[in-house]
Amino acid sequence: MRFGTLAILVETAVIFLLLSGSAMPERVASHFAGDGAANGFMPRNIYLGLMVGLAVALPFLLALPGWLMGRLPASLIQLPNREYWLAPERRADTLAFMTHWSAIFGAFVTVFLCYVHWLVVEANKVAPPHLATRPLVAGLVGFVICTFVWAGAFIAHFYRRP
Repeated sequence: MRFGTLAILVETAVIFLLLSGSAMPERVASHFAGDGAANGFMPRNIYLGLMVGLAVALPFLLALPGWLMGRLPASLIQLPNREYWLAPERRADTLAFMTHWSAIFGAFVTVFLCYVHWLVVEANKVAPPHLATRPLVAGLVGFVICTFVWAGAFIAHFYRRP
């Protein structure tokens, strides 16, 4: 995945957030207790601004290190087997791998933010607003599993040397 692909995903997420959020009430339940009961509210435009800001900024901030690695000297990059992976003949491929995997993690975050937003939209459709906690926990567990698999694959890549 490249930054361009991530940008398209983020643009799609912004459209989804704005379209689905436009049907929310003017006063949005935005914070929920452990049992799903709403215990915090904010104006819809503030909520949507916050969600759009997070959906745009967070994925790119997470993908940024992969891009920055290409601009740093090898001595500042900490990797297992650094000399091997950053040797001149492999440096470009290594940096492309890091950029790709950083963008994938940014995509995971984008999808998770959209999922949580969708749960908040659904929570605001009932009176009083109530968040479905089981789907939230399931989504969080899925996100954590994806994160561990992503991190394991990322780290394992650099520990093995062909």
